[in-house]
Amino acid sequence: MNFASIFPIPKYLTLSAVGLDISDRSIRILGLKNTRNGLEVFTYGQELIEEGILSQGKIIQPELLKNYLIKIKKQYGIEFARVSLSEEQVYLFNLEIPKMEPSEIRTSVELQLEDHILISAAESYMDYNIISQNAKTYLLQVAAIPIKIVDQYFGIFDEVGIVPTCLELESQALVRAIIPKKDKITYMVVDYGSSRTGMSFVQDGVIVYTTTVPLGGIDQTNKIKDALKITYEEAEKMKRQFGILSNTSNVYDIILPSVSALRDEIYKHFIYWNTHKEEGGIEHHSVSKIILCGGTSNLPGLTDYLSASMQMPVELANVWSNVTDFSKYIPPINREESVAYATAIGLALGHL
Repeated sequence: MNFASIFPIPKYLTLSAVGLDISDRSIRILGLKNTRNGLEVFTYGQELIEEGILSQGKIIQPELLKNYLIKIKKQYGIEFARVSLSEEQVYLFNLEIPKMEPSEIRTSVELQLEDHILISAAESYMDYNIISQNAKTYLLQVAAIPIKIVDQYFGIFDEVGIVPTCLELESQALVRAIIPKKDKITYMVVDYGSSRTGMSFVQDGVIVYTTTVPLGGIDQTNKIKDALKITYEEAEKMKRQFGILSNTSNVYDIILPSVSALRDEIYKHFIYWNTHKEEGGIEHHSVSKIILCGGTSNLPGLTDYLSASMQMPVELANVWSNVTDFSKYIPPINREESVAYATAIGLALGHL
């Protein structure tokens, strides 16, 4: 859900687009442009931000966030951007309604909004997509976000001088990047980030179910730092070097409990999906593959560990699935780094 009907896209911006992926501990920037050889990256980078500025996508210290955005605007020359919204701040649900005139759908959804979420239509911005339809009904996917959250983001961007051309759910942008167009296979997507992990089930190219758990890579790095009495930077380097490849490393014993906790969460939601074969008007198909992305997903040994535990294919995402087939263009970001840019890439793709 990109709320495009609420925040229209200027036509002249469709030649290029910048995605701004704002999470609790980082801001990632990536711009795509149309060329005669197809889409190409024209800018990218990241800015790590201090703990406590955002929490679960909610802005806690607006002045400090504004300072980071001013720095980014100056460094990357950004005037317009598509901006991600954290799942924790957005209500997402499926709704089945009788067939009616398309112009009447929004009013119908607004009247039923309080039956599904904790805020009213008057307190939220709302948008919807038609997932499917038959002779009698529409099946909609509805997203709503509190007006105060949107206004806070827009207020900061206005002060900084960046125009957000669109606000979009983080998971929906991510899926746009990693799932090839027209792919009808059912996937479980695990976005393993620095402070939290998003889990989404994607069917026929649409996110059917999504959730977030408070597990991330920063906690692992801090555990290594504290156990080995080294700096955070040294601990991060050791984590990325050893991961869970071998139990001959101290790192293995330190971070294995947190990786096991991640596996347990994945398994729990995987079982939920498989045991609830129909929910919200959608029949659940069997998951064919688990796809990993996010800044912590390239932890050495993680894909093999999860694949063995889950007894099914697990692989790192190809975040360039809908950008290039690598025959004419090679993006400037290596595979290890690129998985952290999945959301920013998906945001940019939304305008192109």
